[in-house]
Amino acid sequence: MIFKSLSYIKKALSLTLRGHGDYVAYRLKRGLRGSGVAQVETVFADLSNQERERVQALALQQRAGFEKSSSYALAMHVFYPEIFLQTVVPLLQNFSLPLDIHLSVAPHIGRDFYDQVLTLYPKAQFYLYENKGRDQLPFLRMLVDPQLEGYEWICKLHTKKSPTYSQGEAWARDLIGPLLSEKSALLLKSAPKDLGLIAPPLSYLPVDLFMGGNRGHMENVLRLIGKTSKFDFYFVAGSMFWVRPEALRVLKSKVSILSEQFPVESGAIDGTMPHAMERLLAFSATQAGFTTREINKV
Repeated sequence: MIFKSLSYIKKALSLTLRGHGDYVAYRLKRGLRGSGVAQVETVFADLSNQERERVQALALQQRAGFEKSSSYALAMHVFYPEIFLQTVVPLLQNFSLPLDIHLSVAPHIGRDFYDQVLTLYPKAQFYLYENKGRDQLPFLRMLVDPQLEGYEWICKLHTKKSPTYSQGEAWARDLIGPLLSEKSALLLKSAPKDLGLIAPPLSYLPVDLFMGGNRGHMENVLRLIGKTSKFDFYFVAGSMFWVRPEALRVLKSKVSILSEQFPVESGAIDGTMPHAMERLLAFSATQAGFTTREINKV
């Protein structure tokens, strides 16, 4: 990276030490200005019991008789439904590979969203979890669900729209767009067998420089999965990527015990289990014997 001024470097270092390293790295690489730090993300109220029963019944109905129609799947955590409908759907419509759609849906989202999805993707699968672990815990739980068995590649996305950062939606577009591009489609069809994870451009960062307040949680996860590290590896900032499911077998084997480490969502912007897990997904792939790369470096 080329920094244009000493004051900009000082600002970046200050924000990194305060736990905003991921987004600082993104802003510096994009040449954006300002801290972008705003309010803590809002935690939405859950649905009424009656509405919850309606969406649960729909999710069960969709599971009945489901059969995979592709070797590729989208596994996306939806907290902001408009991001899926307005940003992701247009990209999916132009993506040349067929994808099975698997969505973990936050508990505040009502039946209308499900109906809109089914109009577009009649075989979409829905996963309903409590509001824990942001996009990380739902993804881990989906990985061990029988509905996601047998896929060659899974695209992990989530609806990034953080009020914590003024450029959050732009970050989401810059991460999601390359993953659902024609370049990605061609790469997936010809990827070497040892390639286990493909990250968006400019998202693969050294964890030791962007640790934030997450070291304690990371050390706890490493202990639980029986691994050690000097924290000299890279991670995918933003936690969106293509991955071979077998590349995450180290984490998949420990989903039950890892699930117990995630507290109910509190809106914290750093130093949480989701932030720690974000930094360990690519590490897990390398520990399983796979390589990890940015799209533009494969």
